[in-house]
Amino acid sequence: MPGDFPPWQTIYRYFHRLQIGQFWTKLNAQLSEQYRFRIGKAAHSSAASIDTQSVKASESGSQHGYDAGKHIKGSKRHIFWWIRLVC
Repeated sequence: MPGDFPPWQTIYRYFHRLQIGQFWTKLNAQLSEQYRFRIGKAAHSSAASIDTQSVKASESGSQHGYDAGKHIKGSKRHIFWWIRLVC
């Protein structure tokens, strides 16, 4: 740290307190909303993503098949993410 700054422990303590209080997250969200409003977009944007994964399965138990693309005998699981974009 530059010589005219307080000790690094002091700076870290303030940063940590702001982080625990989610100051940085709230600041980012507020600035993003203001920017989106200024350029004429909705305040909040969102997106969704769907993905699948092939997972190896044991011989007994769940239903399973063969994924020829990945050469895996097992199960497929489907994953859905709902994302609130902050930009």
